[in-house]
Amino acid sequence: MTAFTPGDAEKLIARFRNQTSKKQGFAERTGIPTAAYEMVAAKDIFLMMAPAGMGGVNATPGVAGPEGVTVNICECPPGNGPLMHIHQRTGETFMCLKGRFELRMGRTPEGEVVTHLDPFDLVPMPPGLWRQFRNVTDENAYLLVITSGERQSFGDIHYTRETGDAIAARFGPEVRDAFVQKLGYTFG
Repeated sequence: MTAFTPGDAEKLIARFRNQTSKKQGFAERTGIPTAAYEMVAAKDIFLMMAPAGMGGVNATPGVAGPEGVTVNICECPPGNGPLMHIHQRTGETFMCLKGRFELRMGRTPEGEVVTHLDPFDLVPMPPGLWRQFRNVTDENAYLLVITSGERQSFGDIHYTRETGDAIAARFGPEVRDAFVQKLGYTFG
């Protein structure tokens, strides 16, 4: 048996300082303008861990991890966060790392409950619950997002028809359609 080396250990570590945002090269890979992606997602998302060979927006994790789990860090400038959305088959767990986030959630796209997450507050969001988070501080805030589910379910993000219409109005219907065709997102 060979010794476990510092180099072996380094291969297991996803160093945040070495990560690039998911949106880097996103437009070239998907045909979806970065500004359109930023309408529905956090300003910057850093994929720290995902199963090997995931593909799509989960293709280049910091480290490969167990099947069915991705770990992201979302960096949100003041006022930033994704639009209201729902996952039908995957769960998400949110933990505020820095700053403060308003969290809207509920059984309808309006989100009946509004609460706040302070540093190290954690909330598991089950499938079938609408959710939206937004940085409510005047500095960049960071949210840890752990998504879990079956590999084929990771693109199960659904937005309102109004979100799809806003994307189509600003960027053209072909961009809205690219979200559906390239990422598996739905609107309506």
